[in-house]
Amino acid sequence: MARKRKAEPMMLDTLAPPRAQIATGHVERAEWDDPDDRRTVGTRTVRQVHGFRRADPLVTLHKRDPREITEQHLRAAERLRDDFERGQGVVRKSGAGNGDMGIITSQMAAAQRYREAVRAVGPRLWTILRLVAIDGWTVAQWAEKFGMSQHAAKGYLIAALDCLHDHYNPVVGKVT
Repeated sequence: MARKRKAEPMMLDTLAPPRAQIATGHVERAEWDDPDDRRTVGTRTVRQVHGFRRADPLVTLHKRDPREITEQHLRAAERLRDDFERGQGVVRKSGAGNGDMGIITSQMAAAQRYREAVRAVGPRLWTILRLVAIDGWTVAQWAEKFGMSQHAAKGYLIAALDCLHDHYNPVVGKVT
């Protein structure tokens, strides 16, 4: 009877993501301030962390062609994500200094801004905006899921981002 070998623990390289994720653009090399760096009191710099972060598909599209996905689109999407996260309670910052009530008020206001942005974009365009801007889908993933060409899907995304930008930056005054 053959003896069973004891299973050895698998060593994972946690510093390098799978090559497939790098190749598909789902992750990218990045550096950021170390949130656990406690030695910053009295110093000029914060220790930098080097690693991989999930890639933002909108930033990737902007880098490819900044005339299609513009800086204004990126700012509008960032506001949407911020309102979504604050509304979910992810970011706990009151800004008013009123303790828990300030946090709750801030969270409720963010949730309301998020709902207003969803209404402004409309149900037809909301699907692609939600999945790409908030959930991190690529345009190719969305196009495949909904049986559409990538070119058409990108057109939907740009239209959604235009609506979102117009919502956050309404034209003031009379247009002639």
